[in-house]
Amino acid sequence: CYQMDSDSRVEARSWYWAFDCLHKPRPSVATARLRLAVAETLLFADDGATAWIFTSKEGEVKRKHTKRLKADVFVESIMTKSRLDAEMSGAKPAQQHACVTRSGGVTSTDVKAQLLTEAELLAKTGEGGSLTGGLLALQCAVHPRGGGGTRYRCEADMRPDKSGIRFSVHKLSYLGAPTEPDAPHPRSVAGAALNVGPAFQIKCTWRELNEDLQARTSQLMSHLSDVGRTKVTKLQADFILSAANGEPILVSMPLVYTMQLPKPPTHSSRGDLMSASSVGGLSHSSSKPTIPTDAATITMLMRAASLPALPPADQPSKDAKFSPEVEPPSAADLAAEIAAGGAGSSARGRSCSCG
Repeated sequence: CYQMDSDSRVEARSWYWAFDCLHKPRPSVATARLRLAVAETLLFADDGATAWIFTSKEGEVKRKHTKRLKADVFVESIMTKSRLDAEMSGAKPAQQHACVTRSGGVTSTDVKAQLLTEAELLAKTGEGGSLTGGLLALQCAVHPRGGGGTRYRCEADMRPDKSGIRFSVHKLSYLGAPTEPDAPHPRSVAGAALNVGPAFQIKCTWRELNEDLQARTSQLMSHLSDVGRTKVTKLQADFILSAANGEPILVSMPLVYTMQLPKPPTHSSRGDLMSASSVGGLSHSSSKPTIPTDAATITMLMRAASLPALPPADQPSKDAKFSPEVEPPSAADLAAEIAAGGAGSSARGRSCSCG
């Protein structure tokens, strides 16, 4: 965690959390789903499949039925798709891969990725294989054009004053053939540090692609914030351009930072605000007014309504209707009458000369 400012605490989210949010509809908009091309992915937790995430024909990110959450069914499906994808990309046989495995825990922010060929995948899923041990995700391999393994990373970062989002797009390129022992992993940027071969991060100058990736990453930030009921402050999203139609396909979100939303006012604080607004007898309560029913109170209200306003003592009014011989009833007299109560107070009220 780190402090973005004095009032906001920012924390890193796990790779699993970010990908698991993709298929969930947004709570603020009824039945609204994320519309984005995503690499077909099977998520795991405690060595068991939890979600098969894919993009539907309508372009919405969805989750398949739980009855189909079986590793062997998924493996058979992605091998068929990866073969077709490799043919469209023009990748050589030595550059073709069936899937990407991502290892780590559900709460891990540092996830290790590895490309597997079809033969390697079958060996791990066969009898005596060790595919599910520590497995976090199994993902269909996406082959870029030329089979070079190039990816594009779009990074969105909230400004320190929270006035907007800064975007940057980089091209992740690798040196050497991807079939060498130090073959690059899909997630690696500093390849030498991960012992997967040299990697270069080059600023992308393809304006149309930059604008497209920025729009997709902005959509991702909004969706994760809404579904996670939080505020995404920083996000890295990795895309591979599909060999079939050139569309960017989301393959990973290696870095996600979020910030807690301000808590709504509680019932007790609302009550305090209502009490404060009633100071001085001014109440904003929506409850109905109380109608007096006792004779003394009614008499007092009737007499008060019939009396004209008294002028200040040093400025006698010419229009005063009170006789100089008869003093108007004071507040103390009225209070005494109310205290006496009953018909007696009504009678005294009628005997008062207020001509």
